[in-house]
Amino acid sequence: MKKFLLIMLSLVLGISMVACDPSPSSTQPTVVPTVAPTEIPTQTPTIVPTTVPTATPGPTLPADLRPTIEPGKETYAGSVDDSIGTTHNFVAEDGQEVTRLDSGVLAVQFFATTTFDGFVKTWYSTSGEIVFRLYRWLGTYEDSVHSDYAQLVVEEAFACSNSPTRIEFTFGDQVDGEYILVVTPGDDASEFDTIGYSLRENATKFQTNTYVDDVYMPGYAVSLIINYTKKPEHLAGPVSAPDSSANPKPTVEPGKEIYAGSVDPSKGTSYNFESSDGTQNDRMDSSTLAVQFFATTTFNTFTKSWYSTSGKILFRLYRWLGTYDDSVYGENAQLVVEQEFDCAPTVTRIVFTFDEQVDGEYILVVTPGDDAGEHTIGYAGKTGATQFHTNVYVDNEYVSDLAISLLLTYTKTPENLYGPISEAK
Repeated sequence: MKKFLLIMLSLVLGISMVACDPSPSSTQPTVVPTVAPTEIPTQTPTIVPTTVPTATPGPTLPADLRPTIEPGKETYAGSVDDSIGTTHNFVAEDGQEVTRLDSGVLAVQFFATTTFDGFVKTWYSTSGEIVFRLYRWLGTYEDSVHSDYAQLVVEEAFACSNSPTRIEFTFGDQVDGEYILVVTPGDDASEFDTIGYSLRENATKFQTNTYVDDVYMPGYAVSLIINYTKKPEHLAGPVSAPDSSANPKPTVEPGKEIYAGSVDPSKGTSYNFESSDGTQNDRMDSSTLAVQFFATTTFNTFTKSWYSTSGKILFRLYRWLGTYDDSVYGENAQLVVEQEFDCAPTVTRIVFTFDEQVDGEYILVVTPGDDAGEHTIGYAGKTGATQFHTNVYVDNEYVSDLAISLLLTYTKTPENLYGPISEAK
C-alpha cells in the first residue's frame, strides 16, 4: 500500500512539472499574432489609372473608321522569306518624268505587303527642314490625316537643303497594311516654303495614290523606295480608291507660282492655249463650252472670237476643284469672276478683262446667257487633237480630242507659260 501511494505521488508531481515548464515542446501549437488586414503589405502596388500610359491616344476608333485590312496578317504578301529583307520602288511604269515638282504638302498612299522599317528618296526643301509623318489609312484622306481618329505611326524631321538631298527615313518594324506618308517642309515653315520631289505625271500604271496640298492628283505617281524586313512574293498590295470628292479644294495652293519657273514681274505676255495638231473647224456650236487650264502666274484677260444666236455671251471663271461638277455646280464652287457681253451670230472678237487673278488651275465656262433657252454659242477649235494643254467640256461632257484656242494675257512673264492640268473628271 505504501508503495502504491509513492507511485501515485510521483505521477502527480511529473504532470505538474510539465505544465509549469516554460520551454517549448514539440507537441505545442505555434501561436501566430493577429495582424489587421490594413497592415498586410501589397505585393503589386495599385496604379492610379491616370498614370498608366494609353497605348492608342485619342478617342475610340468608330466602327466605320478602321484600317482597310487587319494589319499583321500579310494577306497580300504571298509566300514570305523571313530570313532576308528586300526593297521595292513604288514607281509608275508609264507617264512623263518631272525631275522637280514643289508643293507645301505631299502625301503618298501605299500598301505594304509585309513588315517594313524605312523609306529612301531624294528631296528638296526651301525651309532647310523636311518632316515625315506615317499614318494608317482609314478610308479617306481627311480621316487618315486630319481627323481626331488619325493613327500616327511614326514621325521624324530631317535637315534638308534646296538642292538634291537623299534621305533615309528609318524606324522600328511596322506590320503590313495600307498607309499614307505625309511630307511637309516643317511645322514652323513659312507659307511660302515648299518641298520638292520627282514624280511622273499622266501615269496610268502605278501602285500608289498621290495627294498634293491635300488634294488627290490623278495621273501623278511619286517614286518611293520602301525597305522590307522580309522578302514577300508580292511587293505591293492593292491601294483603296482615293477620296477625290470630299472637301474639294484647288489642285494647288493659289499664289505660289509653283510651275512658273523664273518670273519677270516688269512686263506681261500672252499665251495661246491651242493644239499643235488636229483638224481645224472654224465653227462649232453648243449650249455650253468649258475650258480647263493652268495659269502659271497672274493674269487678267482672255481674248477669242465667238458667235451667239442669243445676241449675248456669258463668261464665268471658276477655280478647278478636282472635278467638273464640284468646280462648276458643287456647293463649294468658287466663282472668281463673271461678265456678259453683246455677241452677234456672226464672228465677234471679245476681250474679256477683269481684276488680276493669281496662278492656279481654273475652268472658264461660256454660255449664250442664263435665259437663252435653246440658243447656242459658236467657236473655232481643232478635233482629233493630241498636243494641247487644256481639257474641253461641251454641254457638260468631256471631249478628249477637242482643243480650243484661247488667248490668255499674263501680267508678268513666266518662264513656263502653262502648268499641268488635272485629269478630266
